[in-house]
Amino acid sequence: MKIFAFLILLLLTAGCQIRRPPVVEILMPKEGQQFSVGETVTVNAKLTDDDQVGSEYLTVLSGNNYSDTILYYVDHTHIGSYMLLKDFQVRSAGSIKIIVTAWDGYKLVEQSVFVQGY
Repeated sequence: MKIFAFLILLLLTAGCQIRRPPVVEILMPKEGQQFSVGETVTVNAKLTDDDQVGSEYLTVLSGNNYSDTILYYVDHTHIGSYMLLKDFQVRSAGSIKIIVTAWDGYKLVEQSVFVQGY
């Protein structure tokens, strides 16, 4: 009986593919890095997936409760590995939140870093 149950389970899962979520790695800037007001900051991130990254998002927020959007960027390139490279300018002193998000059609993954404007 145990062998029969095992064979049925094996048949049911044989066609199932394990989907791994995309991987997001913010390479620059580094957590806690400081930039002067008016300075241009380059965001460099690597997004990978074992199948394909379907959508890539970059959001840069500042202000009280991160309510001011400095940059919002979306790309729908469908490739297995994507290098995100975008610039923004520091508008004011205070904390800035940088969020990079990848969507592979099944799972949404994000990574964020906080930097400081002075």
